[in-house]
Amino acid sequence: MPLARPLRRAAAGPLALALLATGCADSGQGPNQPPPPDLSTPQAFVIALKDAWEYRRLEEAVGLLAENYRFFPARPESIPFLDPGVVSWDRAQEQSILELLLVEERTTWIDQVLLEFTRIDQRDLGGGMVEYDALVQLKLLIGADSFRSAESLITYLLQQDADGDYHLVEEHETPSAQPGRLPIGELRAQVLDDRVRSGP
Repeated sequence: MPLARPLRRAAAGPLALALLATGCADSGQGPNQPPPPDLSTPQAFVIALKDAWEYRRLEEAVGLLAENYRFFPARPESIPFLDPGVVSWDRAQEQSILELLLVEERTTWIDQVLLEFTRIDQRDLGGGMVEYDALVQLKLLIGADSFRSAESLITYLLQQDADGDYHLVEEHETPSAQPGRLPIGELRAQVLDDRVRSGP
């Protein structure tokens, strides 16, 4: 189970704890001014996505999404807010999920969002488009005693812009090969539909 998040934002998250332990946390950047993420490669983009979620950088997480972003869940019929026959949700819907998932200030202070990637494959489609396949795990510690997790195979469609930065255009989800694992899309939908997170 993940460690409880400490009270001070500057020390929140496993990376910051490691930096504090080695005396390397003072980089000249204030706690509200993280350096801009490196989006120059698909691998760097995935790290930026993971960090934005785990450090609850809402604006950064939303900024990683292309304007025409879509999420294609493995079982769209299991997503409460999707109408019958609709197989994806858009950037506005994803932002609504992230606004609940990546809340910086909680009443319990021990909530955590963990996003773990295991790369499987990567394909260059030309024209600055890349497909990146990964086994992804999403873990939520909600309050003191509620732990939820989900796992999916996800193909990320990334588009490189004129500045050389990648942005996320589409996520295509396939259920995990592990039996009984909740797909990530359904856990993300629960955050929005069922308000599984405690607090305001």
